[in-house]
Amino acid sequence: MARVNDFACRSYHRFVTAADDARPLIVVTLHGPEQAATEERTWATFDNYLEAVRRAGGEPIPIDPAAGAAGRASAFSRMDGLLLPGGADLDPSLYDQASHPATHVEPARDDLELSAWRAARERGVPVLGVCRGFQAINVFSSRPVLTPGRHPGRD
Repeated sequence: MARVNDFACRSYHRFVTAADDARPLIVVTLHGPEQAATEERTWATFDNYLEAVRRAGGEPIPIDPAAGAAGRASAFSRMDGLLLPGGADLDPSLYDQASHPATHVEPARDDLELSAWRAARERGVPVLGVCRGFQAINVFSSRPVLTPGRHPGRD
């Protein structure tokens, strides 16, 4: 029996049929423990991301900057997709801008997400960015980042 979406799915990730026991493994990046200690509300949001992946039929693999090299390599080699959620600002030095006093950055998370994005690109798996995650995709792809007061075509 031919699968309608087989061609579209083949280029992005393995095709999962109803007969498969495996659910697509989706790496979800989180902020580090030091950040979590000061932002309980953010953890509730991360829990919502993990639950949304489950409800959509995926199996989330949460990973934060405290994960060691072996843990990262294992997660990245098995992922069928990558979710970069919202959070703190990206370090402006990543896109050749000066830092602003109101900017709150997480360099360790920037490094984690850059590594995850590179692994996803190398393996050809889909990446979804939400808020900060969308900006990260732009930065990691060497595309412009919109900052307050900056509008392409008007600068």
